[in-house]
Amino acid sequence: MGTCGHEECYISTPPTLQFMLEDFPLITPNETIDRSIPRCRLCDLIAASTRESAAVFPPPTYASPIEGLQNHIASAERLIAEGIQNEELEKTLPSMKQMLADEIKATELRMVEVWKEYWAIWGPGEGPEIPNEYPVEEEIQDVVEEPSKDTGGKKRKAPLKIKGRASGKKARKA
Repeated sequence: MGTCGHEECYISTPPTLQFMLEDFPLITPNETIDRSIPRCRLCDLIAASTRESAAVFPPPTYASPIEGLQNHIASAERLIAEGIQNEELEKTLPSMKQMLADEIKATELRMVEVWKEYWAIWGPGEGPEIPNEYPVEEEIQDVVEEPSKDTGGKKRKAPLKIKGRASGKKARKA
């Protein structure tokens, strides 16, 4: 047993920095931990799950804002169907639905953000799906219009420059 009290099957050394950079180019690995010292993966998983719960059910109320908005929308739709405060609710219903969509997106972003600490140690595999934050060069097809000095101020098409991490192939070569 480890010092945390969990079975030995949960105690292992995290993947190396080189492995993390090559196989998971979208994740910024945690460089501050000593990857030669075994860690309890279950303890890290429990901590990430706890942070995720706090992201979904934020303090001080520990109630889901999504559920609250869904209840308000359902109540408003029921009142509209019954003909009570029809005009007023019909005006506010679209903004309530937009607030719900915004809150769902914000909650998903908070969930991904809290899992990044776990992924920085162990890599992906647990938690929500990793969003594709950094486009790979092969996927970049957009162009921008930029004035050219040598064409007399006429605009020409130039490749879009995106700052970010290199694709997996380039990261392996480095």
